[in-house]
Amino acid sequence: MELPNPPAAWAVGQHAHLLVGALAYSGRWRGVLADAEDFPHLIEALDIVVRKLGGTTHDWRFDRMATVCYPSTGRLTAAFAQAAKHYGVRSVVCPPRRGNRKGVVEKANHSAAQRWWRTVADDATIAEAQAGLDRLAVKLDGRRRVRDGEPTTVAALAADEALRPPPLVAFPPSST
Repeated sequence: MELPNPPAAWAVGQHAHLLVGALAYSGRWRGVLADAEDFPHLIEALDIVVRKLGGTTHDWRFDRMATVCYPSTGRLTAAFAQAAKHYGVRSVVCPPRRGNRKGVVEKANHSAAQRWWRTVADDATIAEAQAGLDRLAVKLDGRRRVRDGEPTTVAALAADEALRPPPLVAFPPSST
């Protein structure tokens, strides 16, 4: 997600870049500020998100971003296919104009944009902003849910998600 008008001291241009990963069953999400949306930054942020979530799912769903796929066809790039293989996941590219396919992450994006981004101080460092985002994500793990008629929380549901451990080392983006 591109976030408008970052603090000038960040020197990232007109937009800050936020990668958000969300678990479909529980709604738990984590986000990472990245310097850019190019392949090395995407892979670095992906690895951090996977580790913050506590593991990886079997499938990853992505927008039609050029770092992941060829937007006109939806086919994965060779580099991203190698990264997905490294993490042992199947990557699914969302069909065009089908925002309802990724509602969990869209809700996480909304939370990040409305509850966090607009509160980032003009003099905040990237590290301070990331810490604030992390605090919000953890706080939102306490959201209440009802499953099978029983009250629960996002954190309890996330504990039951079938996540696989991440690889011991991050995918080396320079190897592609």
